[in-house]
Amino acid sequence: MPIRLIVPTDAASYQALRLRALREHPEAFLASYDEEADTPIEEIAQRLASTPPDILHFGAWHDEALIGMLVLLRPKRIKARHKASLGGMYVVPEERRSGVGRQLLEHVLSHAQTLSGLEALTLAVTVGNEAARQLYLKAGFVPYGIEPRFIRVGPDYHDVEWMYQSLTTHPVERKDEIEP
Repeated sequence: MPIRLIVPTDAASYQALRLRALREHPEAFLASYDEEADTPIEEIAQRLASTPPDILHFGAWHDEALIGMLVLLRPKRIKARHKASLGGMYVVPEERRSGVGRQLLEHVLSHAQTLSGLEALTLAVTVGNEAARQLYLKAGFVPYGIEPRFIRVGPDYHDVEWMYQSLTTHPVERKDEIEP
């Protein structure tokens, strides 16, 4: 299955998939369907043309159809460029459990390892999304905290679990006590 960057000419396919994701799983994304539904395709194409490439949208394709997506976001600020975050992961329900999500994640992780100075990745998974959580754990992500009430959809709140993966061979040292 081809996995590649989603480029400006893919804007219509990307927008259709994104809107489907927002409609089907509002608890998993910060954007809402209502916020995104009327976004012009030209604006979507401009987002996909991020320069410098600090926001990379990757897509999994079956035939000519976009069936999965994952975003790699790297901060522009110099003090935070040693890490990036993953987000916006979605695979169409009819392709789940077929390995699409795993292949997409592996592709993005491989790409992340080629980026100069990138040492770590973070992501958030909605508590209760056990399939996604297990995918991330198997890929080497380590949970480090739960943030309560991170997403609000109408009257309902959803917690997220933050996860971390080091891209370096040096483990992260942690000091459990603060020295005076």
